[in-house]
Amino acid sequence: MSPSDVRRNLLIMKTFSEGMRGLLFFTARCADLCRASEDEDERTRYGHMLELLTPICKAYCSDWGFRVTEIGIQVLGGYGAFYDGKLHIMNFFTDTYLPHAHTIADTILSGNRSPLDIVF
Repeated sequence: MSPSDVRRNLLIMKTFSEGMRGLLFFTARCADLCRASEDEDERTRYGHMLELLTPICKAYCSDWGFRVTEIGIQVLGGYGAFYDGKLHIMNFFTDTYLPHAHTIADTILSGNRSPLDIVF
């Protein structure tokens, strides 16, 4: 990888990580306002927003969290696959793989796509 490719991949990782963090913070704000608001209409509005955003957060963040970790392994050139006492990116990879696998299984079971659409 050339230095420009590394820089591009690091910026992609940063962009998606900050975007996911912002989405999760907004969803948490909706949850707080749904519980703490004194106005019944406002509680209902934020409750509906929370119902809409919760599955989006789960699917989007699990999918892109896995992809960001894959990009991180590529940036390190496979070095992160080995434990050196400081950085063990394979822990992040295995932690993000399980929710990603559940998202794929949910998609298959919902009938929206076949397993071949996901694999190929």
